[in-house]
Amino acid sequence: MGGRTIRLKKGFAPIVPLKYLEDLAGLSNFQMCIAHWCVEEDYLNFYRERFSAGDFTILDNGACELDVSIEVSELLDVYIELGGADIVVVPDTKEGGTGNIELYNKFMEEGWRSKFLHAIEGVTPYFMVVPHSLEEFRYFNEFTIADYIGLNQGMEQHGRLRLIRDAVSKGTSKSFHLLGMMRNPLKEIMGANELGDYILGMDSSLPYRITKLGRKLNEYKPFPALINMYEEELEPSILKHCIGEFEGLIERSLG
Repeated sequence: MGGRTIRLKKGFAPIVPLKYLEDLAGLSNFQMCIAHWCVEEDYLNFYRERFSAGDFTILDNGACELDVSIEVSELLDVYIELGGADIVVVPDTKEGGTGNIELYNKFMEEGWRSKFLHAIEGVTPYFMVVPHSLEEFRYFNEFTIADYIGLNQGMEQHGRLRLIRDAVSKGTSKSFHLLGMMRNPLKEIMGANELGDYILGMDSSLPYRITKLGRKLNEYKPFPALINMYEEELEPSILKHCIGEFEGLIERSLG
């Protein structure tokens, strides 16, 4: 592991309520599994089955939802329950500064990378780090053996795509994943596609939050409310609309 990442997949991972995993997340073969939601058996089973069937699967540490990651020992337990994942997101915190550098170094020094690598015979995960400041981004890009860098919405203040373009121009060995969308999903996908294989993919709940209101993906204003995993059932016509919009978005994400 380490060195230049083998780019295995490219796509969009839908973040949707539990009830619509099969209908909407199931349209993609690129998945984002949020670790702390795996307490729900149906949620865990869905991602276990999708990974087993060949979907490219990222195991997220839950920091976006919880402000801080679940304990790394719990993350390893979920990884094993899933039967593995293609990428494991290393623990991070939203505090920024240099806190995530410390968490990454602790992860490495305590041997957690090796524990994941040897946990399941025949499964060799890659690792993703998530900076919350420019200092952390530069450190992860230049001084670590992490395979992927995930850029969340908070890094948009620095221009996520601009940071990636600059890293590419300087010969980075990393690939990048965009965590979340903030505006027109179709335009976000187009911008990411311009960076070619340096972009692994994107994940977001925004497309669901837009389309469940009967809107098209470019109708993202006013900005829709956040979702929870236990949302009530949609009308059949709305679900059909969501499916149609998701199919188009997923197709564009492979560009």
